[in-house]
Amino acid sequence: MGMPITTTAKEYKPLKEVIRLNKHQFDPTGLPTLIPNVPSIPEEIQGLWYRKNQTFGIEFEITTRGFIDIEDISEDKWHDKAETLRKALNESLGDRVADKSFFEYHNEKRDFRHWNVEKDSSCGWEIITPILQNQQGFEEVVAACNVIQDIVNKTDFTVNFKTGTHIHIGWLGSSVEEIIRAIKLAKIFEPALGTLVSPSRLIEFNGRTYDINSPNEYCQPISYLFPETKLSEVNNMNDIWNLTKDHEDRYVSFNIKPLDNLHTVEVRLHNGTYESRKILTWLSLWMQILWAASQKELVLGKTIDRMLITPDRDIIELVDKYLPTLRKDHELLFVSYLKARRQQIIEIWEQHEELKPWFEYTKKWTL
Repeated sequence: MGMPITTTAKEYKPLKEVIRLNKHQFDPTGLPTLIPNVPSIPEEIQGLWYRKNQTFGIEFEITTRGFIDIEDISEDKWHDKAETLRKALNESLGDRVADKSFFEYHNEKRDFRHWNVEKDSSCGWEIITPILQNQQGFEEVVAACNVIQDIVNKTDFTVNFKTGTHIHIGWLGSSVEEIIRAIKLAKIFEPALGTLVSPSRLIEFNGRTYDINSPNEYCQPISYLFPETKLSEVNNMNDIWNLTKDHEDRYVSFNIKPLDNLHTVEVRLHNGTYESRKILTWLSLWMQILWAASQKELVLGKTIDRMLITPDRDIIELVDKYLPTLRKDHELLFVSYLKARRQQIIEIWEQHEELKPWFEYTKKWTL
């Protein structure tokens, strides 16, 4: 076994007694709630928006430099490195962390009340949060991300184009009409969401060049499952499940399959990250999209089918049009996060000649 890594991340001190949940929850009466912009709250989450008592969980995929295939790594070597992650998290988060890591993928003994480290066949390791909610959950993610970043700086752990960061959000989809509104909003937002994530989440990437005409097979557009012709024929939940019955149907940007057993939806579109500002801004944005889907007066009409997510829409325009309007100072802070993230992504585009056509879209965006 390797030597333990001592983390310099600050110890996590929860605001109050932690609520430990083993099942996702959703309160349909939960109100839009802003995290205040005050010094006592971590800067990474100030100005973010969440829906009160709506649970969430995050899966952080992480790999090592030079990783090729999980089959090339012995179980002992895998556990040795997994324990580096688990013990560092335990040092900061205490008994919120499971007392062992799991080599089996999505082990049935997983306790959803704890942080877990599990095997991921595509990249090696996956850090899975407990079921979290409200501001305290956001703060706990900040604390954990500080630990992960510290470990990355000291070891060969990393994130790259093979890794993703998936979020689960507690939701019921109170009616088939609400689920259809959520799917249509996902279709509308997808091209703008593509400006907030690494291009490898949208299209094929071999580690050197991108193919702008080929979608990422593990993150297909939502229209792959729900083209307008099929969506218009949906009358009940059985019709929805019939369109998502295959195991591979989870490989879409907005995966509603977990609604049936976990009472969550999964968003698979974000690239691998251990930066809390990035992933929690993303989570906040999706909580707002689901809140918008709950508004019965929202009429969306027909949507455009896309078999490829091309980042040609303005995220600021769509946020202004569809998402809740709150206190102006906080709203502007949230928008500033989106603009800053989009600029980071544009800088990635600039490094690849094959992505040059995408720059035409930026000329119409709100700067």
